[in-house]
Amino acid sequence: MSLFAGLKRSPKKARGGFRAPFVSGRFLLFGASVPPQVLSDFFDHLATLLASGIPLLQALEFTKNATRNKRLTQAIGSLSDKIRSGAHFSDAMGEHPEVFDHIVLGMVRAAEASGHMETICQELARSFAQRAEVRNRLTQALAYPSLVAVAGALTVCVLLIFVVPKLTAVFELWETPLPLITRILLSISTFLSRGGFLILLLVFVGLILALRFTDPKLRRRISFSIVTRVPFLKDLFFLKDFVHLTRTWGMLLRSGVPLIAAIRSSKDVLWNLEIREEMNQLQEKMIRGGRFEEAIRGSVWFPEMAQNILSVGSTTGTLVQSFEKVAFFYEKELDRKMRLMATFLEPLLILTIGLVVG
Repeated sequence: MSLFAGLKRSPKKARGGFRAPFVSGRFLLFGASVPPQVLSDFFDHLATLLASGIPLLQALEFTKNATRNKRLTQAIGSLSDKIRSGAHFSDAMGEHPEVFDHIVLGMVRAAEASGHMETICQELARSFAQRAEVRNRLTQALAYPSLVAVAGALTVCVLLIFVVPKLTAVFELWETPLPLITRILLSISTFLSRGGFLILLLVFVGLILALRFTDPKLRRRISFSIVTRVPFLKDLFFLKDFVHLTRTWGMLLRSGVPLIAAIRSSKDVLWNLEIREEMNQLQEKMIRGGRFEEAIRGSVWFPEMAQNILSVGSTTGTLVQSFEKVAFFYEKELDRKMRLMATFLEPLLILTIGLVVG
């Protein structure tokens, strides 16, 4: 689902030059949740209305009317019905885990206890906007190389289906046996030109449909096992997870959520399965009374520089600011790696496709 199908922007934001995101975070075909930018707009509008003195129930009705995302509209309608029946805002959100994750629930519960709902909504809007920005930068870095790869694959298919079969008649006139690679090429061309490409297309569509109805946890494990075999991509996705993790910790702590609860809730932002397992161990160490700086020292996935910064922050009582510093530093590192990947991947793909066509 496209990020453009989000909330209607207010005139003030439109005049400010709102920059639309490049693409959505996930594909609708795979059961996408609400895109981060749409959630950012939702919480931004909600915070603005609450700060103006409008009651929560009426603010939800206003945001529902301003929302074009179908799934979020249905969720907001359900939230309004639950609140009218006497339910808490956080409890109503808990019935829509596909839209509002544990991080949102934890922050909203903290807001209900402290009475600063508009402040928490502003934090959530900023968090989802930053999450969408990181995801969009990663997608933009892969967009052009993916387009080149698809164009190259189509070029090869056109050659095999329409061009090579015309040369087959010429080769049949030769009495000399053809080389093995030429015979393989002609066999593939014959298979595709006689309807084989329809079989391949059906297989491709079948795989997509199979993934569509596969358990999300299994899909995550399959994609994780593929990505982690490519060193550079593994580093990119690790940095993306680490930036989300440290930024989420800082946001939750600033909102009044205890550190152990923040560690427990923040696992939802992680894609890396190995880090998820390490998070369980980190949580157990904290529950047993261990200090945070000591717990992260034993984590092999925690960068040394981040350990040093957070250790100082834990000692001096500035852990929230330390999380923000770590997230900012590694976000710059992620951006540098993405630009580097785009710089080298584009000419490499063009050269590879040229060699394949040749």
